[in-house]
Amino acid sequence: MAFMYESTPEIVSRHQDVRDELERVLFEVAARAEELLVQHRKDGVAHIDVEEGDYDKYVVLADNAHGNQAHDPDASYRNSAAAIEFGHRAYEVTRKDRAGNEYTARVGASNGLYILTRAAQLPKRRRRV
Repeated sequence: MAFMYESTPEIVSRHQDVRDELERVLFEVAARAEELLVQHRKDGVAHIDVEEGDYDKYVVLADNAHGNQAHDPDASYRNSAAAIEFGHRAYEVTRKDRAGNEYTARVGASNGLYILTRAAQLPKRRRRV
């Protein structure tokens, strides 16, 4: 059994070859994700972001639209991106028409597009919608 010091991940992550390879993979995954998203985008609200952590870099599917939810500036709307990636069940939502009258609309189920999963060439973990 091998022993690994606590500082080993930090030391390895600072090696220039590791940083170069991580940057190359990050670019490839982000480019594939953007290409896959463009194929399915309807209104252009969802987008691909690249984030950097202490050691890692992340490709993120972001969607800042509040969609069917009531707009709350303090709330986070990450569920839209999750629904794009993994899909969602059918549900009902209360909306208002132009005259201000409320009505109930049914939103149909949607299969996930698995944008990030396919871009990273990972196996899909399907779940029932």
